[in-house]
Amino acid sequence: MGLHVTHFEPEPRQVEACTSDAWRLADGLAHASQNWTGASGRRYRHTIHTLIACPVLPEANYLMVRREADGSRQVLRIARTRHQSMSLNLAEIRQCAARIGANEIHVHLLACSLEDRTKIEADLRAGLFAELSAEPALRPDSGLLC
Repeated sequence: MGLHVTHFEPEPRQVEACTSDAWRLADGLAHASQNWTGASGRRYRHTIHTLIACPVLPEANYLMVRREADGSRQVLRIARTRHQSMSLNLAEIRQCAARIGANEIHVHLLACSLEDRTKIEADLRAGLFAELSAEPALRPDSGLLC
């Protein structure tokens, strides 16, 4: 099984439109940021939020991270929001993060479309594969969304 990483660049007009909206939203939310690099070598800026202080989220990419007392970080999950409802996105993220032991949510708001978010998710998963922690297995009857 081979890995095929595609490189994509949104059109300049599209980047300008979605960037201004995303940064306007992120401006009041973020206190810190982190760049994560995908397998393509592309870097994605993520705003960092504690699990408790994470705001409602629009359609976005995110990483669930466990930050240790010594400041080191372990990526537990790489995903994207699935709903247009920002409060539903937050509820699902909090439920899943609490279950797997994440205490930070790193959010990337600059993808302009579902296609871009899907490509970013795949790029980050491939690039951070060695760092990803195995998620606990779910029982089919657990009812959890994660």
